[in-house]
Amino acid sequence: DLSDLLRLIVNRMKDLLGAAYSAIYLRTEDGSFTFVIGRDLPESTSPLRISTELSTRLQSRHIVSGSTKDMYHLLVPLSIPPAMSYDDNANNSLLVGVLALGPQIVRGGYSNDDQTLILSLADQVGTAIHVARLIEEKEHNAQNQRDAEARQQLAETLRTVTGALTSTLNLTEVIERLLESLAEIIAYDSSAVMLVQVNEIQVIAGRGNLVAKTKRQ
Repeated sequence: DLSDLLRLIVNRMKDLLGAAYSAIYLRTEDGSFTFVIGRDLPESTSPLRISTELSTRLQSRHIVSGSTKDMYHLLVPLSIPPAMSYDDNANNSLLVGVLALGPQIVRGGYSNDDQTLILSLADQVGTAIHVARLIEEKEHNAQNQRDAEARQQLAETLRTVTGALTSTLNLTEVIERLLESLAEIIAYDSSAVMLVQVNEIQVIAGRGNLVAKTKRQ
């Protein structure tokens, strides 16, 4: 699950590096970045604004260090290997998102070793997010396909029912065809069509174990 994966990443990276807070921004199709999850963020959290120059540096898989005045002291590119990209112009498609880290509360600043460690993990994290999004997209498309097939089946059933109503004047035959069509939409063990008479309900057609007549309560 993508949500669980993102939550795990933002928590583990914060704890691993001793950051005051952390967040993940995912890159959208238009190249902008949208906030998806954070941990221990200040109440006055502002949107992450990434300039064209900054985006170019991130796409080049460079960690961007902010000043002490910036909300985020470190922006880490989350990328996928070129081989996993389906875009011939792979430069713009490699960057999956950004891991944004607040000030480091353990040592007061991120060392070169910290940044080397982060960068070594960033591609693995980016790849994991990329794969999770592909799986989520595939499941969504599969659900849409199932919904479309269900709508098509319903339309075909309605046409069958309409045909049954117009093809014969025999009431029993019409009802039997209706029940048969209903079975294609709803799975059931038994079904019945009943006529309400003066003091009883009479079953005139059905499937499964049914009582021919049942007294009205």
